[in-house]
Amino acid sequence: MTRPDLDDLAASLHQRLCDGDEVASSALAELFLPVLTKGLGRKYPNLSDPSSVPTACADALMNYLTAPDKYSPTRGKLFTYLWKSAEGDLLNLLAKQRRRAVHEISEQVVEFRLADRELSAEPMMPPEVEFESVAEISPSVQRAMELLDSQEDRRFVELMMSGVRSTEEFAKVLRISHVPSSEQATIVKRNKDRIKKVVQRGLKRTSIGHAE
Repeated sequence: MTRPDLDDLAASLHQRLCDGDEVASSALAELFLPVLTKGLGRKYPNLSDPSSVPTACADALMNYLTAPDKYSPTRGKLFTYLWKSAEGDLLNLLAKQRRRAVHEISEQVVEFRLADRELSAEPMMPPEVEFESVAEISPSVQRAMELLDSQEDRRFVELMMSGVRSTEEFAKVLRISHVPSSEQATIVKRNKDRIKKVVQRGLKRTSIGHAE
């Protein structure tokens, strides 16, 4: 079907919908839903949630079908109207997903800091006792530690939670104090990033498991 034919058919179906034709709504859905889904899928490929595009297109089409009077043929083609609506819904959905992801990570960071803050008011304890107290205070911290295989990784988390920023302290844990300082910084950063990803992914999986 050519674009002019599509526009003419859409205009006819829109008028029928406004006139109360019950068949027009299903005809419009069959006409536009595949086109919108395919088009937006090409413009926004490789999304983390593959259902985002179909969901946004279905929502936009449903909003139109339930309130067709909001669309004015004098202001443009129906396809353009539906495209803008579906794309807007998709961008809002993606923004919501990003905010949710940031919120989940922020909660983990806050929990780590709160646990550390509570410990800071207590007398100094040996590292092994301090770690056990942190784990008791925060179930998420305990789960995070369980995700780490080596004692070095667990010590890394303890230092990060304690607010330690000195590369030298982390280098001691990795037993790389003998290498040049620039190389130490690179190795330490690489290990920090790796541990953060392991913890974040692990906590996300366990939270999903608890929810199910």
